[in-house]
Amino acid sequence: MLVGEGISSSIIPQRLFAGLDSFTIMAIPFFVLSGLLMERGGIARRMIDFATALVGWIRGSLLLVSVVSGTGLAAVSGSGSADTAATASLMLPEMRSRRYDIDFAAGLMAAAGSLGPVIPPSIMMIVLASVGNVSVGDMFIAGVVPGF
Repeated sequence: MLVGEGISSSIIPQRLFAGLDSFTIMAIPFFVLSGLLMERGGIARRMIDFATALVGWIRGSLLLVSVVSGTGLAAVSGSGSADTAATASLMLPEMRSRRYDIDFAAGLMAAAGSLGPVIPPSIMMIVLASVGNVSVGDMFIAGVVPGF
């Protein structure tokens, strides 16, 4: 574009801004911001405490607590990788101290993190709805049953 004739250099910033001027694209930084706020505010720790109250009485429940808390965080933040990172940073040291097989625990947490894009609200659902010209609400309704 810079070398070609007949194209003004002012077109480039206009095209860049037009590409970013989208409701769908603007949802992504807000999801990231909400994840950062949850991390700093201690919501991940509270979600783990809630999951412990739900399934903590079961033998070997630390793995179940990881899955339930990851699911709960996915329902709040919209990002599976952020949920997995937040949960793993708190749960893996505890699992190591209780002598769980750390490879199995990491694999389980990675598998639980894959639920994040399915559980609404999800960054992936918003992007897919935008690309596929489908209602975001319909995508969220479609993800409720498979996610939970």
